[in-house]
Amino acid sequence: MSKNKDKKINDSDLLYVMIQQRKKLSKYVQHWLKKTNYDADIDYHQFTSFIKDTFGISFNDELFKWDISKSAIMEMEVETIKEINKYITSYNKLIQSKVELKMPRITQQCIDIYKTMNAEIQILKEENRLLREENKLLKEENQKLRLMLEKVLVILQKHGINVEF
Repeated sequence: MSKNKDKKINDSDLLYVMIQQRKKLSKYVQHWLKKTNYDADIDYHQFTSFIKDTFGISFNDELFKWDISKSAIMEMEVETIKEINKYITSYNKLIQSKVELKMPRITQQCIDIYKTMNAEIQILKEENRLLREENKLLKEENQKLRLMLEKVLVILQKHGINVEF
């Protein structure tokens, strides 16, 4: 009995995918889908390979999550993260009948981390600029003080006073 039930579910999944395939594919799916017959159970690697090749993000099959570090997120622009999510959404729409195979999106938390870190980088860049400016002023002041010291030493020597440093 349970075999018949499973068969019906599989048949309905197949029918659903066939109907869905007759719809025009989104431009995002068209970028990575290279086959006319797509089996989500087998061919999802085609999608994950496309994401890896295009954006440098690997997919961990065992944990079923994207392997992306904070530093990798920092290197990405928010628009890139949004574009990746559009590809993931298009993939998930393509395989709607296979809920267990839907890919997780890159979360808002990742985008927030990027924004926070980017803001911190901008602050650090400004601090660096100010410190360089201050360093330049201190070097100029140091040079002026050296010249004044040399003049004082010359005056002292004229009056017979030797000073050694």
